[in-house]
Amino acid sequence: MANITSYPESRNGSRMVNLPIISSLGARQAEDSLFFLLSEGVTTKTIKTSYSATAGTAYVQFDKVMVPVDHLFGEEHQGFTVIMSTFINERFAMICGSIRGTRGIVEGCLKWCDQRIVFKRRLVDQPAIQSKLAKMIASVEPAQAWLEQITEQMVKMSYTEQATHLGGHLALLKPFTNRVAHEVADEAVNILGGSALIQLVLEGVLRSFSEPISPMQYWVVLRRSYQI
Repeated sequence: MANITSYPESRNGSRMVNLPIISSLGARQAEDSLFFLLSEGVTTKTIKTSYSATAGTAYVQFDKVMVPVDHLFGEEHQGFTVIMSTFINERFAMICGSIRGTRGIVEGCLKWCDQRIVFKRRLVDQPAIQSKLAKMIASVEPAQAWLEQITEQMVKMSYTEQATHLGGHLALLKPFTNRVAHEVADEAVNILGGSALIQLVLEGVLRSFSEPISPMQYWVVLRRSYQI
């Protein structure tokens, strides 16, 4: 439902307003307010996902819905460009957060191995640990380089050019980043041992590797860890 008290001229048809669909449940209703249902012909069905239900993932169906011509975004018959531009921003933010967190995990493991003493030697001096650390770094650096390349292109491209040329690159980088995060988390569990089964606080970085990491779960962990 939407409150149009602030737009009295919309009642007599002299002005058109585009209001979001909101709920009035649990909110105070102002006097002399009019509420109109703005979702005629639009139905939604919740899609169950492996991540949090608060994301609101749903299947939206439009049944003979009429939209005013002046509500057009971009150019006619070019709606895919607008949709892709939204995906670009979302994917770019998730990729940045994922790589940032992955590099934090590598940094935490390096500090842990440098401080941990095993058989009178630092853990980082063990050949097996050196191999694991090298594998983690070798996995993160290509993802970081790919992200920096796309970032430079985004800076130099316009809104339309980004949606046209960078959608595929970000679509490929997103699962690649997820695989990198999975591999790094797996190696970190082997390095940290029992500490990997609890939330490890190291230099203010909070991590939990006790469960398999899916893209959305990893993103939620990163947001909580870095408060972003």
